Amino acid sequence: MTGEVFPDESIAWDRAIALYDQDKVLEASALARQLSVGAWGEYIAWWRTIEAEAQTRKAVVVLPIADWASLEFVEDEFGSLREERVRLLLQVCDATARTLNWHHKAATRFTILLEASYTDFATHPEGYMAEKDPYYKICLPMYVCEDPEEFASAVAHEYAHVISTEIADGRADRWLEEGISVWLEGEPNEEVLQMFRDKTMGWHSVESLEQLLEGGGAFNEIDDEEFDSVYVGYQQAGAVVRHIAGLFGAEKITEILTAHLRANLGESLGLISATESALLHVTGAGAQTHFSAAYQRLAQSE
Repeated sequence: MTGEVFPDESIAWDRAIALYDQDKVLEASALARQLSVGAWGEYIAWWRTIEAEAQTRKAVVVLPIADWASLEFVEDEFGSLREERVRLLLQVCDATARTLNWHHKAATRFTILLEASYTDFATHPEGYMAEKDPYYKICLPMYVCEDPEEFASAVAHEYAHVISTEIADGRADRWLEEGISVWLEGEPNEEVLQMFRDKTMGWHSVESLEQLLEGGGAFNEIDDEEFDSVYVGYQQAGAVVRHIAGLFGAEKITEILTAHLRANLGESLGLISATESALLHVTGAGAQTHFSAAYQRLAQSE
C-alpha cells in the first residue's frame, strides 16, 4: 500500500473508502494513516470508522452463526457473553424478519467492536450498518452488548436496515428507513414524544426531517432531559412509521418498501421521490399527510 502514489489526497481517500467497502479494513487503515483528514476535517468520520474496525480486526475471532450470518468479536471481551448473545441476536433477527415478511438471504457480518475503539467522539456511538461487498456489516460497540435489552434493540434497529435496503434496493428516503428501524427496535422514547406533544420540540416537515437525517450523521443522547436533534429526528421518523403501521397494518410497511421498485415517471423526472411514489401507491396519501396525521395522533394520545 505504501508504494502507491496518488496525485491528490481525495483520490487516495477514495481508494481507502473503496477498500473499506470491501471490508479490507486493515488495508484501508494502512492507506488512511498516510493521509490527512482534509483541510476542513471532511474525512475525520471515515478515519474514525475505519480505525475502529481495523483495530477490532487485528484481535478478532470470526465464527459462522447461521447460514446467512457470521460473528466477528474479540474473545477476551465478548467471549463470556457469546453463547447467550448469539442466541438472542438470532431470535431478534428472526422476529424482525417476520414482521417485514423477510426470509434471511442477505449475507450479514455482525462485528462487536473492540472496547478500546469506543471514545466519547465515536462516529456511531450506538452502532451502525454498512453495506459492503461481500456482505452487510453491522457493527456494535461492546458496551451495548452488556445489557440484553439494549443489545436486542440495537440488533433489531440495524438488521431492519439490512432488510429495508434489500427490499427497496436502497431507494427509500432516509426518514422512512430510520423510521422503520426505530419502530422495530422496541418501545419509543416517551420523554421525546411528550416533548412533541408539549411543543417544546419542533415537529419537522418531510423535507426538514430528511435533511436533518441525511446531514446529521450519528447522534448522542446528551442527558436525561435534553436530546441531540438527530436522535429526536429518529424518534419522529419512528412515530410516523408506527402511525402508518397502526393505521394500515404492519404488512403495509413491506408493501411500501416493495413499491419502491415500481417504475415511476414522476420519480424519473425528479418530481417526487421513490418513497413518495410508494406511499401514494400503497396508502393513497403522501408523506406530508402521514406526518401531519402522526402528529395529530400523538397529540391526542396524552
